[in-house]
Amino acid sequence: MVDAIENGTVLSADEQKRLQNDFYNGFIKDAAFKTTGVFALSYDDDGIQGYLGEALYYLIRNQYSKDFKVAIEPSKPKAVSKTSGIDFLEVRKDNLSKFYFIIGEVKTTTNSYSTRNAEVINSFINRINRNFSEIYLDLKEKDDGLDPDYTRFLEEMTDIFYSFKGRNEKRLAGVFNYEYDGRKVSRTAFSTWKNQPFDINDSPMCRKIKLIGIYNIGNIIEKVRDLLWSVL
Repeated sequence: MVDAIENGTVLSADEQKRLQNDFYNGFIKDAAFKTTGVFALSYDDDGIQGYLGEALYYLIRNQYSKDFKVAIEPSKPKAVSKTSGIDFLEVRKDNLSKFYFIIGEVKTTTNSYSTRNAEVINSFINRINRNFSEIYLDLKEKDDGLDPDYTRFLEEMTDIFYSFKGRNEKRLAGVFNYEYDGRKVSRTAFSTWKNQPFDINDSPMCRKIKLIGIYNIGNIIEKVRDLLWSVL
């Protein structure tokens, strides 16, 4: 696909069909496509925004995170951004070689980050328990057992998640991709996030916000969408 986009290589019919199926649920409104039969007239703009926002976080995570990245689940952005539950569960190791895990929710907006703040809070109030066990088991199944300390940490994760035990090892993260207009972030912008009681035992000091401000983010998302589907 990269070669098709960059060099104009024509995809085979089988490749094109496979990629259409791979991207369909995350990019296309099924009801609209059944009516129009045209991908370009059936885009799910909210779904595309969410998918590309999660993909952007994964890219930035790989390039800029200071702590050692041990594992993340899912290992790549979800095919459908509207899937309920937390967006990712990640394990890292700090500069003291101590493991901790991050439960993350990613939101993307073509407006100010404040327009999605309440949704992230709501996710941690009402949804955090819904798929933690499922995503945790996926993470655990991929452990090769070569690092006994990591394996031991995985065994303790559910206990840490549901209790105050090792509370500094449990961190909640809200990631916002938003339209950057050059203004500074208010010191009180996320005070509600820090003080809001969530449905699990956690320490407010371990609630983190990552702001990714991008000029013309809406235009960028549209260009990526159109470029992707131009070869499909």
